[in-house]
Amino acid sequence: MESEFFVYNQSDDMDVIIFYGCNSKNSTPKLANWFHCNNNLAFNDSYYLIGPVPLDPIMSTFKCEIAMTVPILKTAAAKLVANRSLFQKAINEGFTVNYTNPYDNQCAQCLGVNGLCGFDSGSSRPVCICGNRVCDPAGSRKAIAIGEYI
Repeated sequence: MESEFFVYNQSDDMDVIIFYGCNSKNSTPKLANWFHCNNNLAFNDSYYLIGPVPLDPIMSTFKCEIAMTVPILKTAAAKLVANRSLFQKAINEGFTVNYTNPYDNQCAQCLGVNGLCGFDSGSSRPVCICGNRVCDPAGSRKAIAIGEYI
C-alpha cells in the first residue's frame, strides 16, 4: 500500500513471500523453507521464499490458499539463507522505512510566525495555532477558537 508518510527502502530490504494453507502433506521430506502454521484454513503447511517466486517444479506440485509479501532486512535475509531455522527471527527484525512529513513546508511557515503546528483530523490538513486561535501563517487570523476543533 502506498503512503504519503512512509517510503519503503528497497536498498536495505528484500522481499520474502509467505505462502499459507498449502496442500503439501504428500511432499516428503518437507522442504527446508517449510513451517507449520495453525490457521483456519484447510491445510496448515506454510512456506517462505526469499526474493522473486521461481518457476520451481517442486512448488508447483501443491497449491496454497494465501500468499503475502513481507519486506525484511537484507542482512536478515542473508542469515536466513545460511540457516533456514531463523525465519521467525528474520521476520521479527523488521525492515527499513523512511518517514517523510508532507506538511513540513506548512509547519515551517507556522513556526516562522511563532505558531504551533497542529493537525485537523476532520479536514485531514495541518493547521497553524497562534495563541488560542487557528491562524494563517501569512498573517491573517481566522476567527475560529481552538475548542471548535477539538
